[in-house]
Amino acid sequence: MYEKEIEEGMKLLDEKEGLLWDQRIDTNHLMMDRCAYCILGQLYGWYSDGLESLELHESENYMEDASKYGFALYRKYPPGISTHEREIVFEENCHQYEVLGQEWIEAIIRRREARIEK
Repeated sequence: MYEKEIEEGMKLLDEKEGLLWDQRIDTNHLMMDRCAYCILGQLYGWYSDGLESLELHESENYMEDASKYGFALYRKYPPGISTHEREIVFEENCHQYEVLGQEWIEAIIRRREARIEK
């Protein structure tokens, strides 16, 4: 579901952090909806510090930019959405963060296995 975004995120991290950044990720504790335990949190100490280090924080649409790299999910609420509808979207977003995290874990494991095979 998020393969393209994760691939772009990995390329950006390779460029900014070198090819071994994934060794610093504890996949057992990766939680994409937690600022200290997400990919950027584990690499930079906190999600927003990672955005700053990767120069993704300067845009007015920084969450949308971060989502292009699989570091966040971005969903614009349509105009006039009710509080109840926002709660439904929020619950769905929570589930999607779990999916995003699992896909990051799988991508990191594949990356590590490919390195071992070489």
